[in-house]
Amino acid sequence: GDCIQTELGSLERNGQGTHTSVSGIVYEGSWANDNMNGKGKLTHPSNAVYEGDFVNNQFHGHGKYTWPDGSYYVGTFVENSNQSTGTKKGCHAHYIHEKFLVVFGQEVRAAVVGDGKHGNFSFFWIRNDYSFWRFLKMMFRLNFMVIFVAMATNNEYMLYYICAMHTYWFISVYVFMRVLQSWNRNRKLMALKFLAYAIFNSVIFEIPGLGYYIFWPFKFLLGLHDNSPDVLHEWIFRAGLDHWACFFGMLCAYNYPHFEMLMHYLDSKSISKNEALKKQCVRALMGAICLVLGFVWYFVFMTKDKYQYNGIHPYTSIIPILVYIVLRNIHPYFRSYHVSLFAWLGK
Repeated sequence: GDCIQTELGSLERNGQGTHTSVSGIVYEGSWANDNMNGKGKLTHPSNAVYEGDFVNNQFHGHGKYTWPDGSYYVGTFVENSNQSTGTKKGCHAHYIHEKFLVVFGQEVRAAVVGDGKHGNFSFFWIRNDYSFWRFLKMMFRLNFMVIFVAMATNNEYMLYYICAMHTYWFISVYVFMRVLQSWNRNRKLMALKFLAYAIFNSVIFEIPGLGYYIFWPFKFLLGLHDNSPDVLHEWIFRAGLDHWACFFGMLCAYNYPHFEMLMHYLDSKSISKNEALKKQCVRALMGAICLVLGFVWYFVFMTKDKYQYNGIHPYTSIIPILVYIVLRNIHPYFRSYHVSLFAWLGK
């Protein structure tokens, strides 16, 4: 749809357009200041539909909400809640419907607001943009600065190995998502693609010595001449340490909508004491599992010496990352604090 460029150079959604979130929510309608504002239609994967007025990503004004079972409400909405001043039909279990409406509203805000900032996997999954222009823009972002630094200091590119690694992993994600891209909307077929990626990744990095032959044609970029006869040793070591990081990251991005929906459910208003207790138990269980995993990881793996740990790092580094992500998001109180500098850099 329509966009405008802000003073900071970013694009904001304004005018008429369609947005499809990672979790399958589709919005068709009016945008203002990068938010849903005005008339629009919102369709949930469960077949729940809201059509009417929006204000800052919320149902606000006159509209019609249809539940998956065909029940509907037509009337006034205020901040995602109906005001019981309109017409209801078929809402025999209205308390269940009300809860669904609140959760749907929270899910919509997160899906629409959050989808603008995402990693490479989510970018390709949401926007389906595999153009050469997109590829060139990423190559520029990843390597423009480091190339000039290397030239100015007369150093080799591989001395700044993190840029080489990010470039390689971006290319791997690009190929993964572009090849058989029609499979990307089917969970079973995507599982096959993930399996194929894991196999190729294992062949390259798990079979001793094979990586040298595969990357040898690129030794002019990936080689590091530091008085070692093996110019690729630094690349093989660095890439090998994190050769499963990209795979784990794509899995997390692919399943993020489900985690997000769980968090929205746990944060939503409970309709009974039993439901509130169940939510508290789920949070406590998630937190306990994460703490146990964190302690096990630290005392079992982090106590090893450097060379022993290097051998297991590719397979265990995901543990502290997942522990942090879950604990960081397990309660709204924790999510209410952030480092402004990091938030600004992530925009």
